[in-house]
Amino acid sequence: ETLKPTNVKRGLLVISMAGMVGVSMPSHSETLVDAYRAARVNDSAFLSAAQQREATAQAVPLAASALMPQISYSYGQSKITGERRLPDSRGNTFTDPLDYTSKSNSLNLRMPLINVDALVRLKQSFNQSDYGDANFSAQEQNLAIRVTQAYLDVLLARHSRDLAEKQQDAYGELRKFAANRLRGGEGTRTEEAEAESRFRLAQAQLIEAENQLYISEMALNNLTGWSGVRLKTTGKNFRALPLDPPLEAGWVERALESSPVIEAARKVLAVAEDEVRRIRAGHLPKLDLVGGISKTSSETVNTIGQEYDTRSIGFQLNLPIF
Repeated sequence: ETLKPTNVKRGLLVISMAGMVGVSMPSHSETLVDAYRAARVNDSAFLSAAQQREATAQAVPLAASALMPQISYSYGQSKITGERRLPDSRGNTFTDPLDYTSKSNSLNLRMPLINVDALVRLKQSFNQSDYGDANFSAQEQNLAIRVTQAYLDVLLARHSRDLAEKQQDAYGELRKFAANRLRGGEGTRTEEAEAESRFRLAQAQLIEAENQLYISEMALNNLTGWSGVRLKTTGKNFRALPLDPPLEAGWVERALESSPVIEAARKVLAVAEDEVRRIRAGHLPKLDLVGGISKTSSETVNTIGQEYDTRSIGFQLNLPIF
């Protein structure tokens, strides 16, 4: 008897659910969980999302650094040669050769006291980091969906291929039976031609099923990096788990509360709002505590042979006007 498409779909539903629960099969076959784990280390889109999360996580320490003290040290030494021309009391000019070394050492401190722009940047960086986490979670779910779809497509394609082989064998026997009836004088050429036509159609369907299987396996291999593996199918005692929550409204409510896609969209909005606040903060004054220690020797032509040790501390106010 020819298998009907509806029966094929029902059978494939059972097979697909078996892959998700990992029913016991020979050790060399792979479950859907195995496929997902392999895809996590092989799929380029997922690996890109993981790297993006790492990048957004660095936004927090980068923004926090703008509120930390900045300490810098500088050292300079220059060899000065040349001539210095000086007038005497009679109005004559004499030349004094120059040949000395100028040295300078300085240690400087800058500590932000009031910087609204940096504070808003820090808040924005937390939202950016949260967005990276939410986007990564969304990509995890997307990967699970893509792997599940590819995994079940392979199971469906293999089942369809097996079905097409059985149909071809059945129509092959039917073709032989019609030919024997015709030779025995009981059949007709119409019956023989119809049997031949069904057999040829079954051959074409088998070729199509094999091509679809090849495409499905390539899609799964691209995700997982596998090649020629056996996939686990369901056992006889498999029972599908009930939906929890059972109604669509419950799923919608749960999605609004915990969907990473929705959470990522919320964080994108929060980052945009923080960007508006940051730009407005650019019109506000900034106040820094500044200090320094320096030691110089022969810093200028007028201070040749003189050394200075200085210490300074104070406030610096930067007020944007236009």
